[in-house]
Amino acid sequence: VHQTKKWERLQKAKEKKLASYEQLLQKGNFLMQLGEPPLLYSPHKRASTEENLLQYLHTKGYFQAKVRSTVKFKGKKAYVFY
Repeated sequence: VHQTKKWERLQKAKEKKLASYEQLLQKGNFLMQLGEPPLLYSPHKRASTEENLLQYLHTKGYFQAKVRSTVKFKGKKAYVFY
């Protein structure tokens, strides 16, 4: 009887630790949760974002607004400026 309780307690601890590791794999650690996930650069997505920004500015009353963007590539990273 004593050994079965100990076995159950060890199994419960093992399951808890495995669940913790599973959550860490899915969500990442605390610092990984704070930032945004990396994205792949797409010119189509950039044009879509320009349209969204222009639409936002129009809803705020800036009817003569224009939105432009430039892309700078640095190594494997792309930086988009609006």
